[in-house]
Amino acid sequence: MRLAQFLVLSVVTVAPAIPLSAQDISATVNGTVRDASGSVIASATVRLASNDTAAVKTEKTNAEGYFAFPNLVIGGYSVTIEMAGFKSYRQRDIVLTAGQIRSLGDITMAVGDIADSVTVEANAAPVELGSSEKAGVITGDDLQNTAIRGRDYLDMLRLMTGVVDESDGREAPGPDGIRNLYINGARENQKNVTVDGVTSMDSGSNSTVHTAPTLNTIAEVKILTSNYQAEFGRAVGGTIIVTTRGGTKAFHGSAFWNHRHEEFNANDYFNNQRGLSRSPYRYNLEGWNLQGPVWPKNRSNSRLFFFVSQEFTRQKVNYPLQQVRMPSDLERKGDFTQTLDLNRNRITIYDPLTATPFPGNIIPSDRQSKTGQAILNALPMPNYADPVPARAVQWNYLSNLSGAYPRRQDMIRLDYAPPSSKWQAYVRYTQDADEQHPPYSVWINGGLNFDLSPLTFRQPGKGMVLSLTRPFKASWFSETRLGYSMNRLTSEPDEPEKISKKALGIDLPQWRPELNPSGFIPNVTFGGIGTSPNMSMNNAMPYKNVNHIFSATQNFSKIQGTHTIRMGVYVERTRKDQITATPTRGTISFSDDSNNPMRTRYGFASALMGIMTSYQEATAKPYGLFRFTNLEWYLQDNWKVSRRLTVDYGLRFYHDMPQGEVRGQAAAFVQGMYHPADAPVLITSGKNAAGVRVGVDPITGKQYNVAFIGTFAPGHGNPSEGMVTGGSNNFPYSVYTSPGLMVAPRLGFAYDPFGKGRTAIRAGVGIFYDRIQGNPTMNSTSNPPVSFTPTLYYTTFADMVASANSALLAPSTVNDSIYGKGTMPASYQYSFAIQHAIGHATRFEVSYVGNFARHLLWKRNINGVPVGAQFLNLHPENRDLTTNNVYSNNFLRPYIGYGDIFEYEFGGTSNFNSLQSSFSTRLKGGLDMRGSYTFGKALGTSNADTTAVHPFFDPRDWNYGRLPYSRDQILTLTPNWRMPNGWLPSNKLMRVPLQNWMLFFTAQFSTGQPYRPSLATTDSMNFTGTPSASANLLWIGPSACGDPGNCPLASQFGRPALPRVSGAIEKDYWGNLGVNTFNRPGVNNWDVRVTRRFVLFKEGRYLDFKAEGFNFTNHTQFSNIDTNGRYDTTGALANLLFLTPTASRRPRMINLGVQVSF
Repeated sequence: MRLAQFLVLSVVTVAPAIPLSAQDISATVNGTVRDASGSVIASATVRLASNDTAAVKTEKTNAEGYFAFPNLVIGGYSVTIEMAGFKSYRQRDIVLTAGQIRSLGDITMAVGDIADSVTVEANAAPVELGSSEKAGVITGDDLQNTAIRGRDYLDMLRLMTGVVDESDGREAPGPDGIRNLYINGARENQKNVTVDGVTSMDSGSNSTVHTAPTLNTIAEVKILTSNYQAEFGRAVGGTIIVTTRGGTKAFHGSAFWNHRHEEFNANDYFNNQRGLSRSPYRYNLEGWNLQGPVWPKNRSNSRLFFFVSQEFTRQKVNYPLQQVRMPSDLERKGDFTQTLDLNRNRITIYDPLTATPFPGNIIPSDRQSKTGQAILNALPMPNYADPVPARAVQWNYLSNLSGAYPRRQDMIRLDYAPPSSKWQAYVRYTQDADEQHPPYSVWINGGLNFDLSPLTFRQPGKGMVLSLTRPFKASWFSETRLGYSMNRLTSEPDEPEKISKKALGIDLPQWRPELNPSGFIPNVTFGGIGTSPNMSMNNAMPYKNVNHIFSATQNFSKIQGTHTIRMGVYVERTRKDQITATPTRGTISFSDDSNNPMRTRYGFASALMGIMTSYQEATAKPYGLFRFTNLEWYLQDNWKVSRRLTVDYGLRFYHDMPQGEVRGQAAAFVQGMYHPADAPVLITSGKNAAGVRVGVDPITGKQYNVAFIGTFAPGHGNPSEGMVTGGSNNFPYSVYTSPGLMVAPRLGFAYDPFGKGRTAIRAGVGIFYDRIQGNPTMNSTSNPPVSFTPTLYYTTFADMVASANSALLAPSTVNDSIYGKGTMPASYQYSFAIQHAIGHATRFEVSYVGNFARHLLWKRNINGVPVGAQFLNLHPENRDLTTNNVYSNNFLRPYIGYGDIFEYEFGGTSNFNSLQSSFSTRLKGGLDMRGSYTFGKALGTSNADTTAVHPFFDPRDWNYGRLPYSRDQILTLTPNWRMPNGWLPSNKLMRVPLQNWMLFFTAQFSTGQPYRPSLATTDSMNFTGTPSASANLLWIGPSACGDPGNCPLASQFGRPALPRVSGAIEKDYWGNLGVNTFNRPGVNNWDVRVTRRFVLFKEGRYLDFKAEGFNFTNHTQFSNIDTNGRYDTTGALANLLFLTPTASRRPRMINLGVQVSF
C-alpha cells in the first residue's frame, strides 16, 4: 500500500516539475547477496569500481539483501562485496550498456575470513534477466572489428534482427546516414537518434541528423527495437542510443588512414555492358584520438579525464549513372524524321493549327520559337548510342559524374570522476564541417537528371551535452543532463551563368520577376518517350535552413526494497528557420496531354514551338520561423519479485505541442469554411466578334487575352476562400492541435525458469506515441493566401508575353494542408522471447516481435477531378465549345479556385509481425561468430507521411498491402577468426610471419523490395477520366501465353479496358493488380577484412594494416528493374525492357588502411 501511495505521489510531483528531460542512457547494475543456505545477507558492503577511471561507488545491501547502482556511465566495472564472517567476493569485467538493467542475480557468499577472496569472471554472454526490452548492442570493439566501408556506425544496424537497411552501404559518415533504415516495420522517419542522451534528429524531416559520430569517438551503440521501458520516448520506430568515449586513467590513442580508389575496384555491370570505364571514386578518411588523465603526474588520484578526436574525410562522391533521352541535333532544328518510339516506329508530329501531321514530319522554321530553341539548346547533346536497340530509343545520353565532398569532425569530452566520490560529470562538444558539390541525385538539386550546374551545399552541425549524476538522501539518486544540437543548411550554384536565362538566351518573361533577382531559368519537364530530361532545380535555391534544439534531462532513481524506481521529465525546445520552396522561377511542362487543343504529341516538338501544357509561378517565397516544445515525463519500476522473476512496468506521459509558425504563415484549407458563393470566378473561353478564341469573364462578359483563360476574373470572390492561417479564426499558429495529454503504459517481465541464470523467458507490451515530422507545417507556408501558385494550362510563350508582369491569380495547388483536431501516431508493440546460454560464451535467442500502428499520417487529394469527368461522352457539359475538347482540370474540380488540395489525415494503419532469432558464440581455434535471422512482413496503407492515398476509394481497400520496406527474410552472419598463438610454430623465423593475423567476414542475404509494375500507353490513353488517379495493370497470369508452362512474367500482364460510351466507371475497370505483389532482386553480399598486427616495441602498442573487400566475390546483385508496363494502341506490350534489370548494387570495392594505437 505504501508503495502504491508512493507511485501515485510521484506522478503528481514529477509531472509539473522543472523543464528537464527524460531520455535515460545510464545503466543500472543490481543483485541479491545470500549465504550458502539461501538466506539474504543484509548490510553487506558493496563496492562498484570503474575499469576506466577507478571511480568507486559504495552501497550497503538492504534488509532483502538487495543492492542496486543506478545512473552509471556505460563501460566495464568490477563488484566487490564484503561482510564479516564471509570471504570477500569479487566479480570482474561486468560490461554495462546504455539504459541496461544488468542483474547479477543471486551472489552466494562463502563462509570464511574476510581477508580471503573469491574472484569470478562475469559471464561473457549473459542472458537478459533485468528487463523485458528488445534491444541490440554494438560495442566499440564491434565497430573496430567489422568491415565497414564508410566508417559509419549505422552500417552495423543491418546486422540486427528486425532492421531493414535499403542503402547499398554508406560511403562516409554524414547527416543522411540515418536514411533508409527501418526498424520492425516502422517508417523511416519514426526513429530517434540520441548522442549522449541528446536528440540529434533534424526536426524538419526526422530523417537526418545534426552531427554524425565517427567510429573512433563511439564507445557503444544501443538500438532499442521494441517494447522498451517508459524512460524512452519521442518516437515509435526504435531508438538509437550513441554513447561517446570518455577519458580514462591511462593514456590511450590512435591515428589512422583509410584509402579507396576506383583503380582498386571492379567495374559496374552496366558500365561493362556499355563499354564505359570506372567512374572516379576516391576516398581518404584519416584521423586521430587521444584519451587519458588531465593531470598525468597523479594518475591514481586523478579526478579529470579527457578524450579528444578529429576525423577528416576527403571524398570524390560517385553519383548515380543518369541515362536520358536528349533532343538530337535534327530535333533541335525541327526535323523529327528520325524520332522513334519504344517500338522503333516513327513518332508523328502534329500541327496544332490543323490537327494534322506536319509535312515530312518537319516543323517549319517560321513556326519555331527562339525561346524554345534556347531551352532545347540548354540541354546537353546526345553522347551515347546504346548497342541494344530496345535501349537505344530510351536514352542517348549518359552522365556518370563525381563531386567533391569534404567533411571534418572535431570532438572533445571531459569526464569528472573522483575515485571516492559519488558525484560524476562530463561535458562533450562536437562540431561537423560538411560541404558537398553534387551535380544531381541529391534532394537539394531538385529533379535534375543531367549535369546542369553543380551546387555548393553546406550542412555544418554542432552538439553539446553536460551530464551530472549524484546521490542525495538515502537510496535516492539524481541524473541531470543539458543538451544543445544544431545544423545550418545553405546552398548556391557553383556556376550561375549555366542557369542564367540571359546567358542561355531564354527570353521568357515572368509575372513577378522581382522574386527571381538572379534571373535563373525556370524548371522544365518534357515527358515523352524514354527517360526525358528534367531541368527542375530545387525551388528553394538559394537555400537557407537553421535548426536549433535545446533539451534537458532530469532523472531520479529510488531503491525501495527490491524495487528500482525511476522517474523523470523531458523537455525539448526546437527552433527551425527555413525558406519555403515555392516556384518563383516558374515551372513549365511540355508533356503530352490528350486534352491539349494545341497538342503536338511530343514534348520536344512542343518546346520548339513554344507550346506549354502548363505554366506556374509562385507569388511569394516566405521565410518561416517554426517552433515547438516537447514535454514528456515518466514513472518506471523494475521490481525483482522473486529470485527468478523480474517485472518492469511504467507509464510515459506526453504533452507534445504541434509545430507552429510564429508569424502566422502556416496555412491550410478548411472544407467547412469554403462557401461556393464566395469562391473566385474563373475566366472561361469564348470567341470575339471575329471568331478568335479569347478569355471571357462569365459574369461581366469582359474579354481577355487567351492566356488568361482559367485565371481569376478580377473583382469576383475571395481568391483564398476556405483557407486559414495560423493565429487567425481561432486557429493556433500550428493550425492543428494535438491532444493535451497522452498516456503510454509499458509492461514486461523476465523470468528464469530454472533459477540458474542461463535461461530467460521475456515478454513485454507497450504503447508508444510519435512526434510527427515538421515538414507538413513547414511546407504549408507555400499555400494561399501566404503564397499563390497560379497555373495556366495549354498556353504559349507568345501568350505569356501578354500576361507578363501582371498580378494575375489562378487556382493554386495546396500541397500540404493540416488543420483542426489532430492526434499522435501510436504504435502498440509486443514481443515474446526465449534466451539461453549454453557455455563457451554461446547464447541464442528466438522471439516473436510484432506491432500495429494507428493514426499514421497520409495525404489525400480532396479536390481531385472527379472520375470520368474528362470523358465527354459521359459528361458533355464539360466540353469547351471553342476547342471541342474538355475544359482544363481546374474547371472540373469540386472546390473551384484551387488545383489539387492535399490534406493530411491521421488515418494510416500498419502492422508488422515477425519471427526473429540470433546467436553469438566463441569457439576454439580463435573463431567467433554471430548471426541473426528475421522472417517477417510489414503491411499498411501508406509507407510514408507524404504518401498520397487514393482520392476516391477506401485506402484500406485500394492502398493496403506490403510496404516497400517489408522484407520476407533477412539473414546475416559475421564469422571472425584470429590466429591462435597455440597454432604457431615454435621456430621464430616461421612464427613471426604467421602471428597476429585476423579475418573478419560479414555476409548478408535478403529477399528484395516489394513493388507493383505501373501502367502506361504509347498514346497517353486516359483510362479513368481523371488525372487525379491512374489505373493499374491487369493481372492475367500464365494463361496470357499460348504455352502457360513457358510464359515470362512480363507477358502475364495486360492493359485494362474501359467502357467509353455510358455507365459508371467502376473500380473493377481500373486494373486488378494488387499492391506490391512482386519482389525486386534480393541481396547476396559478402564483405571481408584481413588485418595484420605488429607489436611496436612492447605489448599494447600496435601497428595494424588492413585490406577490406566489399562484395568481395564481385557477385552481380541487381537492385532495380524496369517496372513500366507500356502498351501500344493494340494492347501489345511496347516496352521490350519491361521487368529487365536497370541498376545493380556496388561491384567489388577495396579499402586499404593503417592504424597506430597505444
